[in-house]
Amino acid sequence: MKTQPQSYSKPWEDHRSPKPDRQSGEWLRRVLPVVAFLVPLASVPGLKHPFSTPKFALVGATILVGLSLSWFFRPRLPRLPAVIQVPLFAWLVVLSISAITGETASLEGLLIQVFGIGWFVLLIQVRPSLRHLSWALVLSGVAVAGMVLFQYLGTDPFVLVGWVPLVSSHSRMRTYATLGNPNFVGAFLVPLVPVTMALYLSSTPMKDRWTRWLVPIFLLELLAIFATGSRGAGLGLLGAVLGWSLLDRARLPWRQVAVIVAVAAALVTFSPARGLKTTIEGRMYLWRITAQHVWEAGLFGLGPGSFLAFFPQWETDWWRQGDSPESHRTFAGAEDHAHNDFLEFWVEQGTLGLVSFLALIIACFGTAKRWTIASSKLEMGSAAGVISLLAVALVDFPLHRVTECFLFWTLLGCLFLSSGAHRKMADPFFQIFAPVPNESRGVTGKRRTS
Repeated sequence: MKTQPQSYSKPWEDHRSPKPDRQSGEWLRRVLPVVAFLVPLASVPGLKHPFSTPKFALVGATILVGLSLSWFFRPRLPRLPAVIQVPLFAWLVVLSISAITGETASLEGLLIQVFGIGWFVLLIQVRPSLRHLSWALVLSGVAVAGMVLFQYLGTDPFVLVGWVPLVSSHSRMRTYATLGNPNFVGAFLVPLVPVTMALYLSSTPMKDRWTRWLVPIFLLELLAIFATGSRGAGLGLLGAVLGWSLLDRARLPWRQVAVIVAVAAALVTFSPARGLKTTIEGRMYLWRITAQHVWEAGLFGLGPGSFLAFFPQWETDWWRQGDSPESHRTFAGAEDHAHNDFLEFWVEQGTLGLVSFLALIIACFGTAKRWTIASSKLEMGSAAGVISLLAVALVDFPLHRVTECFLFWTLLGCLFLSSGAHRKMADPFFQIFAPVPNESRGVTGKRRTS
């Protein structure tokens, strides 16, 4: 008699504990996609920070209430693989120590990162539908993209309701949507492009009646990204294509990729922002000044949000050294971010902070690639979205802003939300390093016999 094939479940699913009450747990699963839809749109005219403050409050309240309720219904931590738990915990510990020891640490800077971790844990704990969450992100992007196009054409919805935000007279700066800046809008929309592609590729007209809308949504997102004129967004689009091709080159949707690359090339070439040469020189000027002080940060850094307090003195010392030509005086001025998230993490959270953050990303991708990405287009889209945000983070600071940081951790969590049937391995620690067993073999590697 043949042995029944052995089923490999996700190691972060605990089958020994009873399932949470369906009625109480199900509504929480449905609420999280709604929150994901609302966060990018949350705006309250009249506040000092009308775009960031409401988003910050909504994310914080959701995490606090969500984790409390999920713990009440199912009092245990989510069983993430050890290879992910270690750098995640290390990142949280380094953030805490950095905030305590940093004399100029910012509470807001700390909470943005802590909220991201909390949201990631909440997603893994509650496990909402991956498709519902993907659709919520895409529909939120539709609302933002639509507002961008209205603003680009000179019809600002905020002005129509009687609120006139303070924006620059430059035509490009009109496309701020609900995020306050066209560069922020571009960084938010870019990761949604591969998510939209993944929804389209994983849907059929028979299964999903909304599939036919995904093609115009895809084009709307690209059109809105082009309207922002953000070169960082163009780099993000190229990052999404590169990421998808590295993860699954055999199933790369070439027609969509051709359109994405064309938009990215047009952004770099025809952007109404400063000239490309001037932009690169400005970034290099900022990075050189900051890079001189990474070793001063030590193991735990100067504290979350401390860049704003330290940079004026750094810039003054830089000019005293005479290391820049006088033509670079045009770049001098107050800066609140390094326009490179990795460099800023190094300065603010130190060497341990940067290493733990990078280790967490590598662990998530390594684990997800072994378990889920190969069999799930939705997770492929999420992975490409994460890579696109990391590409933007090379020249901008999306991971230090509420909305994009929220989106980053959402997409990272999406890598572990699919309900695939069987998993290749049971030991989470060896997921990245051990070979995947043959389908016809058991866990021990011995061939099954009749």
